[in-house]
Amino acid sequence: MLKGIRTQLEDDLAKIHEAVKTSSVNEVQERVMDAIVQAKKNADKSFQQLEIANAQADEVVDPHIEKILRSRWTALITGAVVLGSFILGLIVGANI
Repeated sequence: MLKGIRTQLEDDLAKIHEAVKTSSVNEVQERVMDAIVQAKKNADKSFQQLEIANAQADEVVDPHIEKILRSRWTALITGAVVLGSFILGLIVGANI
C-alpha cells in the first residue's frame, strides 16, 4: 500500500514538473494549481485507505492485547522482567 502511495505521489510531482517545464507563466499557474488539487485528492484517498487498514489491524490485535492485560500472569511476568532487569543492571554495574 505504501508503495502505491509513493508511486502516486511521484506521478503527481511529475505532472507538476511537466507543467512548469512546458508552459507559459499563466499556464504554469493554472496547471500547477490543478496538479496540487489532484495531488491533495490522491493523498486524502490514500490516507483514508490507511485509516481503514489501521482499523482492520486494530480489530485483529486489540482483542489479543486485552486478553493479555486481563491475564492473571501479566503482573507476575511484568514483575519478573522488571526484577530481572534490575538484577542484570546491578551485575553489569558491579563489573564496570
